[in-house]
Amino acid sequence: MGIASGIIGIALLVFVVPYQFQQLQTTNQNLQQTKIQLNEATLNFINVCMTTQSIADLNGCKQELTHIQNNCKDPSSATPACDDPRIAQFFSTIDSRIASYQNSNAVTSVGVLTEHEQEPATFSPCPMVDTTLPSSCLGRFMPSPNEIGPEWTSENGQSVPLGATPSPMITQYVHQDFENVHVNPEEVFDVWIEEWKSANAAYLAFKSDENSAHNAEKFSGNPESNDTSFVFSANEYGSTSYNAEFVVGTVIVKISGAGDAKTVSNDMMKIFKIIINNLKKQ
Repeated sequence: MGIASGIIGIALLVFVVPYQFQQLQTTNQNLQQTKIQLNEATLNFINVCMTTQSIADLNGCKQELTHIQNNCKDPSSATPACDDPRIAQFFSTIDSRIASYQNSNAVTSVGVLTEHEQEPATFSPCPMVDTTLPSSCLGRFMPSPNEIGPEWTSENGQSVPLGATPSPMITQYVHQDFENVHVNPEEVFDVWIEEWKSANAAYLAFKSDENSAHNAEKFSGNPESNDTSFVFSANEYGSTSYNAEFVVGTVIVKISGAGDAKTVSNDMMKIFKIIINNLKKQ
């Protein structure tokens, strides 16, 4: 499991558990099943954090494990993983691990960057500027409807919505809608993938979005940290939308969904995994 999909998965599960408990009044059996899923995801994430040798991953682990510890203080979100002694072990060793990896990654050749310094600038798949048409370059990272499930469709396909005015710092972008009309309530997603002119521009835009979202009724993220993903819910026109966003290199991915809270969180995680796996193939 990659660090990005791990963080997003845990954030979505942490996000949906209290929502189900407080808003939807799910049965004890459904709540217990969701807590089991959260516990398994947390344990898997701890495994990654204890074995990774990437400085970027360690910093991401530090932010997310701090968030997990805070959630463990809430009885409705606490799981057996909250008592895992490896969490305390991680925090007691992270500084020495980072120092060790920094030393081992240091490169003395002039003009050569360390692995950590190269990472944000390495991934830039679609730098050519063209915002008049949906980006076929970014479109290849989108899931197909049948990858989400056999009952999913995309009414409008990949598009650039009429009237959309992208930031002048965006080089290419693409939007796609996904619908499942065979469930009640109907489930819909809007997915955006954006390519920015630089990794720094993308990250600043991501942090701006995170800062705008952090006052939402339900929010998982930290605008003051160096995190790379967040999720939140917003009530619009009497219905709730569920939103998630992450940044990697010069690319920002945004998802907005509506429908049953638990189903939307599961399908949102599925869409993110598909996109992340497609990005890895680049």
